[in-house]
Amino acid sequence: MLTTFRQKALHFTLILLLSAFIGYGLLVLIFLIPGNSPKIVTHITESLETFITESHYPQAVTGVEHSMLDNYTDGLMLNNAVYNGNENVFIKASKVYKYLYENQTPMESLISLFSGNTDFQKNPYSRYWHGYLIVLKPLLLFFNYPEIRLLNSGLQLILFALVICALTYKKKKEYVLPFALCILSLVPVSVGLSLQYSAVYYISLLASLGLLLFGDCLREKHLLPEFFLLIGILVNYFDFFTYPLFALGLPLCVVFLLCDKLNLRKSICTFIETCFSFGFGYSMMWLLKWLIGTVITGDNVFKSALDKCAERTSTAAFDTTITISDTLKLNLGIFATKKMLLLLFLVVFALICYNLYRKVTVISIINCILPYGATALLPIMWYVFASNHSYIHHNFTFRTFSVAIFAYLCMLVQLVINAKQKGNSL
Repeated sequence: MLTTFRQKALHFTLILLLSAFIGYGLLVLIFLIPGNSPKIVTHITESLETFITESHYPQAVTGVEHSMLDNYTDGLMLNNAVYNGNENVFIKASKVYKYLYENQTPMESLISLFSGNTDFQKNPYSRYWHGYLIVLKPLLLFFNYPEIRLLNSGLQLILFALVICALTYKKKKEYVLPFALCILSLVPVSVGLSLQYSAVYYISLLASLGLLLFGDCLREKHLLPEFFLLIGILVNYFDFFTYPLFALGLPLCVVFLLCDKLNLRKSICTFIETCFSFGFGYSMMWLLKWLIGTVITGDNVFKSALDKCAERTSTAAFDTTITISDTLKLNLGIFATKKMLLLLFLVVFALICYNLYRKVTVISIINCILPYGATALLPIMWYVFASNHSYIHHNFTFRTFSVAIFAYLCMLVQLVINAKQKGNSL
């Protein structure tokens, strides 16, 4: 037991250090590409009309609030990509500057910059890794923003189809509909059109696809903790704190649905191991970024980052105190009503009665309900933890709740499968 713990601790340490080294190295290399490269300048110039026409938060589907795009952050990402100051690449990779004009957002500043306004200031954004730049900056050499949106949407659709094919290949076609409804709840048209929302989508679906194809091998070699550690690392590296827990919950449900028969003890151990591994990788990547930034730049990145963390996890927003109930109502939408919660409970209750009628044992029912039920609670725990952030940015943090939708639907499917299997064996 002690030997296994030491091995895992060594694996985790090596993976984290190697990830930080590679991640920082890739950013250094990407900043060797000049932000004022003629091709990048041409493609950014072609992109400005989109930002001018749509503004900061357009709706992909008019009248549907949850289809809101985040051009504000996409503009910031492009602003970071075109920065071309005189600093060395190590400083640029640590601070990740953007151009900023007085009383203007990063998106508006990008427009002003390419309108010839030279009265700008450079503004660092040190607490994030900004790993998206290793993909975005090369893409800008070949495509403008509308074209990247189109490419992004197409790739996401292909990845969605691949996961469905993998579910079918693994003889788990009963879970295709729950998966499709889960992705639909993300409002995929908005995810495809917003770079800000895309990182978690790609990591979540690629991780799920990897588990469907190689999950048996990972379990046999006891590498699931390392796998989820890597997921947490990648989310921290690429994402802008959007809906990171989706990248834990979706693959975790895939782990459970791949089990032919759920075992209570193993399910609990798997739930704890994967959640800890993901959380450890996610949080330690933050700390490593702040450490690298502090060492390279000499600035106290820890102080500004921790101050922002305290704000995002507080129960205050817009100069007023917010309650957990307020945050949940904004993020859960129709699911936060008493009638909907009662309906969801009644459906589960009916299926439990059906299982008992089919003479499924109580322990088998608990084995089915507990792992998915615990996974479904993860978004609630996240909204409680990041209350301020989830309240202010509910227009995209609502996607975290898609974990609960998938877990709940998987639980229903498993209850039906249990009842049918027991009925066939009688």
